[in-house]
Amino acid sequence: MAKPFTGRDAKFLLGTDEVGKTTSFSLNASAGLLETTSLGDSVRTFTPGLQTFTGSAEIIYYKQDDGTNDGSEFLRMLVKTGNSGLSDSDSKTLTLRFTDGSTNKDVTMTAFITGANISASPGEIAKAQISFQATGELTTATI
Repeated sequence: MAKPFTGRDAKFLLGTDEVGKTTSFSLNASAGLLETTSLGDSVRTFTPGLQTFTGSAEIIYYKQDDGTNDGSEFLRMLVKTGNSGLSDSDSKTLTLRFTDGSTNKDVTMTAFITGANISASPGEIAKAQISFQATGELTTATI
């Protein structure tokens, strides 16, 4: 019988640590095509170009028993004081994981946080939304 994966099977990891209370994540993979059509050709031709991997995640923003705020590390990667901006040291290892029993199906990458948003509404739980962009090739892709 086929096994559908659900949100219960999914985890979002920063480094090797599961980001607690992640409500959703997404991964978008795309490949650019380079046109190789020559003058006089009657149809367009292409060759593969560069790949890009982007995604997003939504994390419930809450305080742990030790006083730390879950989700705040992602926000701190982009929301900073001063004028230093992003640096190479701001890239992090991210893993999107589906677990099938004892088998993990992972997509792991080094990525930069490219967007961060925290929101709260009356009667709602505060959530942090982040977007990310992979840099370089995927480290693991076992989906």
